[in-house]
Amino acid sequence: MKPKKYKQMGVESSWTVIRYDPILREKYLRLRARGVNGKKAIVAVARTLAVRLRRCLLDKTPYMVGID
Repeated sequence: MKPKKYKQMGVESSWTVIRYDPILREKYLRLRARGVNGKKAIVAVARTLAVRLRRCLLDKTPYMVGID
């Protein structure tokens, strides 16, 4: 898979995760309140989500919603 596809999947996942994860929703809303474009804010959330998922894979722990 090409890197562009990973970014697209991350962004699509982020739109879903901000509905269910209050920590990532707060990050998105905080960025939007600062005047950041919605698309840039969701890419920032996607990066945070990728870091969290990587940590879960390395630690072999389940993803916990609402945990920072």
